[in-house]
Amino acid sequence: MKKFRINKFSSSVTLLIMLSILFVPALSLSNMINPNVQTSNGSGETYIHSPDGKGYLKTNSDGKKLLHVEGSSYEMGYQHGYLLAEGVQYMTSTEYLCSLMMDFVIDMTVSDVKEMFLKPMIALLGWLIDPEILEAFVNGTSNFMLETGRELLMMPIIEHNLKYVPEEFIEEMQGVADGATDAGYPTDIENLLLLNMGMDAAVGLTYPLLAIVESIPGIPLFIKRLFENFHMCNGFVVFDDATTDGRVLMGRDFQFSEYGFSETMLIIEQFPNKGYNFVACSAPGFVGLGTAMNSRGIGIGSQMLTALDLSLDYGMGLFFTMRNVIQYAGELSEAIDMVYNSKRGNPWIYSIGDGIGPEIGGVMLETTARNFFARGCDYEQPSWAPFSQIEDKDDLVSGTNHFINPWMNLKTISWAHNNTLWRYETMTNLLLHNYGTIDVDKGWEIIDFLHPPNYGYYGDDPHQTVKAAKSLMDLTNLDIYSLYGYYDDPLIVHSLN
Repeated sequence: MKKFRINKFSSSVTLLIMLSILFVPALSLSNMINPNVQTSNGSGETYIHSPDGKGYLKTNSDGKKLLHVEGSSYEMGYQHGYLLAEGVQYMTSTEYLCSLMMDFVIDMTVSDVKEMFLKPMIALLGWLIDPEILEAFVNGTSNFMLETGRELLMMPIIEHNLKYVPEEFIEEMQGVADGATDAGYPTDIENLLLLNMGMDAAVGLTYPLLAIVESIPGIPLFIKRLFENFHMCNGFVVFDDATTDGRVLMGRDFQFSEYGFSETMLIIEQFPNKGYNFVACSAPGFVGLGTAMNSRGIGIGSQMLTALDLSLDYGMGLFFTMRNVIQYAGELSEAIDMVYNSKRGNPWIYSIGDGIGPEIGGVMLETTARNFFARGCDYEQPSWAPFSQIEDKDDLVSGTNHFINPWMNLKTISWAHNNTLWRYETMTNLLLHNYGTIDVDKGWEIIDFLHPPNYGYYGDDPHQTVKAAKSLMDLTNLDIYSLYGYYDDPLIVHSLN
């Protein structure tokens, strides 16, 4: 397993700074931690500090980054925004966010659509109208539609649900916006809201149609397959007899969109004044979380799926719900209760593991607006259920993009398709085949089972982008292993200890 370990901030660098403060009084602290100056510890790693000296951005020799932030909500946000300013501005631009949603829905970006319309217009009218005028017209029309969709559809839904978001998360987003702006990359907090909550707004607007299309028998198969782009994540938790030494390992395959994520993903560790320290595999601008582990051994991930039991009154949404759990849940039961008691609107499956304390184990939370089922390792599927449960061990649970519990399927009108069933069966059978021999290397191999050229799923070329990130979390020893960028990039390893 090729890996590159990101260690904590070098103690030798810390000692050097302390000695400099003591013996070189002519140098002010602000000069020593000038955020525009890179420092190195001699190992090919470079550091840039936030103006307050608390946060830093470390880049290794392969260009992979670790962001460390600490303090109050606003302080952590400011450090984040200042040190990742260019990425924050990019990830929160209206064109990027709309391209992300379009890539999610129709596997095309704004640039693709512009090109699709522009070329025929030039072919038909280029002899009569200057192509530059045509291009300006297409760009102007596209930008107008983007802004209109943002203001008339997405933002009203987000603003309606803003009342459910904890004030500390709003303060952190404001800090991100201020930090990025002060670093020379003006950022609007509204676009940060769109980045962190827009997914749920898009889900609420599109899933009713998708659920209907997927549930109608007469819809041609090729049309149904157009919607398989919505479902790509995989996850599992194994522990006790399933692993070689009883440790709790959690796999999280976050496959969403290569657009933006493959260029900006990094490891972010946060040491907040309130709650537990945590580490996440994330991207600039995200205050909410998609893959994370805290210092109490709680890990979290998610899978998406379609269902008709949903609401645009969806609460704080997926990413902030996961952030709330990872910052404040110290035991598995607390994490389950926090999701159960949260305001919900859209269908999600939350995968949660616990590697420390009396409640070690894992669970798949199958949730919609009005329905909730905690599928633990001891769950037994009834024989009449439409989708088979493959797990038959009490220390293993796995899931992809469909509910296993039949009542969840029936009550929410949610059905699996061939793609997600195949991934569930393939990954779970790998877990069962290796039961009792799963260590970190084997766990990584299983969560990365779609690594090209495996099964031909993503083709044969390993030099292609990972469509977000793959992670394995050792919830007992608090190590996270992540792959992002390209499939042939080195594996990043970071310890929260």
